[in-house]
Amino acid sequence: MGAIHVCFKVVCGLDVHQAEVVACLSIQDARGRLRRETRRFRTVYAELLQLRDWLVAEGCEALGMEATGHYWKPIYSILEGHVRMIVGNPTQMKGLKGRKTDQQDAEWIADLTRLGLIKPSFVPPPDFRALRDFLRTRRGMIQARTTLQNETLKVLEVGGVKLSTFMSSVFGVSGMAMLRALAKGESVAGQVHLLAKGKLRSKLADLRLALEQPLPPHLQQILATQLERMDQLEGHLRTLDARVEERMAPYEAERHLLMEISGLGRTSVNVILAEVGVDMGVFPTPAHLAAWAGLAPGSFETGGKNRRAPTLKGNTYLKTILVECAGAAVRSKGTFFSAKFNQLRRRGLDYRKALVAIAHKLIVVIHRVLSGKAPFQDLGAAYFEQRNRAHMIRNLTRRLETLGFAVTLQNLNIESEPLQ
Repeated sequence: MGAIHVCFKVVCGLDVHQAEVVACLSIQDARGRLRRETRRFRTVYAELLQLRDWLVAEGCEALGMEATGHYWKPIYSILEGHVRMIVGNPTQMKGLKGRKTDQQDAEWIADLTRLGLIKPSFVPPPDFRALRDFLRTRRGMIQARTTLQNETLKVLEVGGVKLSTFMSSVFGVSGMAMLRALAKGESVAGQVHLLAKGKLRSKLADLRLALEQPLPPHLQQILATQLERMDQLEGHLRTLDARVEERMAPYEAERHLLMEISGLGRTSVNVILAEVGVDMGVFPTPAHLAAWAGLAPGSFETGGKNRRAPTLKGNTYLKTILVECAGAAVRSKGTFFSAKFNQLRRRGLDYRKALVAIAHKLIVVIHRVLSGKAPFQDLGAAYFEQRNRAHMIRNLTRRLETLGFAVTLQNLNIESEPLQ
C-alpha cells in the first residue's frame, strides 16, 4: 500500500440517523492546519436544503457518509449534482471502540474522506434507482401473494376441502373457478365437470370427493375476503409491470441481449438491469461484479492453510434472482450451463453449491455481454469434451491397457483434428 496523502482540502463527514444528520465540515488551509465545524440538521426537506446550501457555499469538494439502512437515500437525492458524494460500507468505516458519539463519528468519516480511505459503494443513476424501487416492491408483492395463497390453502384444509391433494396448482384457472364457487356457498361437487379444464378432467371422481364436504359459512366469508385481496394484488402487479415496461423502453437493446442467455427471462432481466445498470465501467472486471453480487468465492487462509469460506455477502436481490436463473439454465438441455452443472455434480459438489457456481458463471457472462454489446454465444454441451479431448484419449487408452488390451487408435473422422 502506498503512502496516505490528502485527496481533498474541503470535505464533509455525515453521520446519518433516522431523525437527524450530524455534519462535520473539515477545511485544510495552505499550512496543513485543519478547521472543523459541526452542525446538526433534521432529516426534513427544508433542513436538508439548508445542509446543501451550506456545503455549496463552503466549497465542499467531497462528502462521505455510511450507507445506513435507507436513511441515506433521501439525503443522497437532495445533494446529488451539487456535491461529490462517497457512500461507503458501514463495516469498513467504523471508528475506534470507546470513542462513540455522533460528533466523533462525523469527524472520523470526514478524516476518512479527506484521505481517500473510503471505498465508494455503487449507487446507480436515478433512472435505475426508480426501477429498483419498482421491482423490489414487485418482489414484496409476489411474496405477499405467496403468503396469501398459503393462508387460503389453510382455510380449505380447516374446512375439509382437499383440493390440494389432487391439484398441483389450486390457483390455476380451474382451481380459481372452484374457489370462487366455494366462496359463494355453491355446491361445487356437482359442477366439477363444468369447472375442471384440461388434464384435470381425468380426475373428476377424485375432485368430487375432495369437494364433497361443504365449507362452513364463516370460512366461506374468509375465503371470499382472501380471493378479493388476491384480485387486488394481481391488479397492482399488472399496474407495476406496465410502469416497469415503460421505464425499461430506453434499454430494450440491452434487455434483448441479456434475454438470449440461457435461463434469463424478461422479468429476471428487468431485475438484473435495475440492480447493475447498463454501464459496466463501474465494475472493471467480471470478478468485481461477481463480488458485488455476493457470488464470488470467499477466502480464509490462516497459518499458511486454506480453509473453507462461504461466498461473500452482496446484493441480495441480484444474488437470489441469479440463483433462480441458474436453476432454469441447468434444466436447458444441450447448453454449456447444464454441462458445467453436471460436471460439478459428478465431482461431488452439493446441489445448492453447484447452482451458486452456475450463477457465478451467469454474472460473468452478463458483464461481458453488457461490456461488449455483443450477443451471447453458448459454447454447447460438448465444450468440455472438445477441450479435454486429448486428455480423454490418453485416459481411456491407459485404462484399456490396464485391463490387458493392446490399443491401436484410428481416426474415423477425416475432418477432425489428428489424435494426440
